[in-house]
This record gives sequence, structure tokens and C-alpha cells, in this order.
Amino acid sequence: MSRIGDCRRKIEKIREDIRAMREKQTVIDGYIRQIETQKDTLDGIDLSRAGEWIGVNEQNAVKAKNVCVFRMDGAKGECTRLRSAIDKMIREAESQISELEAEIERIEEEERRAREREREREREQS
Repeated sequence: MSRIGDCRRKIEKIREDIRAMREKQTVIDGYIRQIETQKDTLDGIDLSRAGEWIGVNEQNAVKAKNVCVFRMDGAKGECTRLRSAIDKMIREAESQISELEAEIERIEEEERRAREREREREREQS
């Protein structure tokens, strides 16, 4: 029973890890949404009057805006890559769970056969 118990403990630990990874994905999804919202807000800014507002010519303001958009796209890409890496880790963890469940089935089958052999020996001795 200890081998089965070990497998079940490992499965539970992996499931906890999967839950934690999914929580991290939720946080990352929030970051991606924030980036998209901020980018949309930035896109909506009219820079034609930037010189009047802050003393910067329109061309420099547009360049600064484009740099911000570029960096936001980069941050979104990094978040997306991180989310994909976590997806892969979750798939691998789920695969490990399947392997451990198959191991439990093999162990249970071995134990069942051992009990049958023991009963058979007892019958032969009687």
C-alpha cells in the first residue's frame, strides 16, 4: 500500500502545482489585458496639440508614443511567451499524473494477483 500511497501523494502534489500555475496564468492574463487597455488609451491620445500642452513638438511626441507602444508590444509578447511556457508545464504535469495513475493500476493488479496466488496456495495445502 505504501507504493500506492507514494503515488497518490505525488499526484496530489502535482495537482497543487497545477493549481498554482493556473493562478499565475490568471495573473498574466490580467497583465496582458492591462497592457492592451493602456495601449488603446495611448492610441487614443491626439498629439497634434502636444506642443501647446507641454512644449514638445508633434514629431517628438509621436516618436515617444511609438516607443511606448513598441515597449508595450514587447511586454505583451513576453507575457504571452510566459503563459505558453506555463501551458507546457501544465501539460507535462498532467502527463505525469496519467503515468502515476497507470502505475497505481499496475500495482493494484500485482497485489490482486499476489492475493490470488496466496489463496491458491492455501487451497492446495488444505
